[in-house]
Amino acid sequence: MLAKRLVPSMPVPARLGGSLASELSERAQKLDDAGADELLIDLSEALDGNREGALEVLGKIAGTVSIPVIALGARDLPTAQALIDAGADRLVVRWEADHPWILSASERWGTTSVVSLLAAHEACPANARQSCALGAGELMVRVDPARPFDPQALREVSESVSVPIMVAGPFGAPEHARHALLEGRADAVVVPLDQVEAAGGVIELERYLSAAGIVVRGAS
Repeated sequence: MLAKRLVPSMPVPARLGGSLASELSERAQKLDDAGADELLIDLSEALDGNREGALEVLGKIAGTVSIPVIALGARDLPTAQALIDAGADRLVVRWEADHPWILSASERWGTTSVVSLLAAHEACPANARQSCALGAGELMVRVDPARPFDPQALREVSESVSVPIMVAGPFGAPEHARHALLEGRADAVVVPLDQVEAAGGVIELERYLSAAGIVVRGAS
């Protein structure tokens, strides 16, 4: 079994100020030190409320950690370019059937820099294949905690494409992350920071997955 990735997700609030950028970069460094494989920075709210502040936070985090930083929140190419310039290694681009700007992003930065985000109700083989055809180098399926988790549906998506699949929480229960990696054949799980901390931190979550027979990159 290929090693799976554990990716904590850190939200950046819309209201920024004071020492928040330093505090968030310190939390990011702790996740890096604990063995996280990558870090997802969710700037969706921050970019709407304080664009320059959001870019400052992203730049500070990217300059602090040694692991790849994935940025979520861009809705157009100029904003995506600003995220890349601030230090993001990869971008999460929202899949839209009627406005597939995934193609423009992949042409500018390459397929390995673009992750196509599909909501749970959009995650089907046809949409997954379209994302790949447009140039996405990886897919991210965001689960809906209000709906029963269906690893079989995820597996159908995973088996329909050749690119890696990330599954993003919040997860209704820790075992849903395990099911996503095993039965769903996902390559990575994106776990919100509060759920990582509730599980005892990155190390404990990796141990939990390892105990289920899942090879995790950062697990010792």
